Amino acid sequence: MFELTVIVKVIFSLIIVILTMYGLLFIVKKYSPIGSGFSNENDIKIRDLKFIGKEKGLFTVEFNKKVILFSFSPTNIEKIDEMELEKKENG
Repeated sequence: MFELTVIVKVIFSLIIVILTMYGLLFIVKKYSPIGSGFSNENDIKIRDLKFIGKEKGLFTVEFNKKVILFSFSPTNIEKIDEMELEKKENG
């Protein structure tokens, strides 16, 4: 049968490992030379999806401060239009 000290040592070791991993993740996120590797600024976001028919539709994607409109069907995807996002000013 396990002794209580063995169980306490295992739990303590797991806590140290978890805290070390969290610390490394924090350091990598904060001091990453890539800069945008962990940020949400350059993520591709699907803003809206509308179905026109059973298997046809439209969707908008936000990427790199632009909104792009696509159409899709079972055989292809086409870019329809693209526009720049306006900057919101505080005031």
